[in-house]
Amino acid sequence: MRSLTSLLDDVYKALLCIDDEVHYGLFPGIGKNTPWNYIVYSRDNRRPSRNLTGSSAGVLVSIIRENYVPDATIDAVIDKVSGIPGVRLDENKDIEYVYDVRPGTTNVVEMVILHFVRGSKKQ
Repeated sequence: MRSLTSLLDDVYKALLCIDDEVHYGLFPGIGKNTPWNYIVYSRDNRRPSRNLTGSSAGVLVSIIRENYVPDATIDAVIDKVSGIPGVRLDENKDIEYVYDVRPGTTNVVEMVILHFVRGSKKQ
């Protein structure tokens, strides 16, 4: 099974097919006047399997857009990331919608959070 680092690299490459602004962990360097339209991905929780012979590595993908996230963008992220061998949308987690107002403006920002998992067996 491929390493978690390799998985994160694969997720990055898949997300770049959808958006030019893809960042790991956080995006603190966004300019004051730059629209909040980007994708952030990171590690999510790891879960041991029931019989403790392996685990599931989680990857969280957050799509951030001023106003709203188009359904087509959500579907494209699900398709591309799920296309990585062994990766699937986590059926135990909801697709989350989070809202905020961009500081210093009246612009609503929507964030969609998707949880993906990839199982692996102990070596």
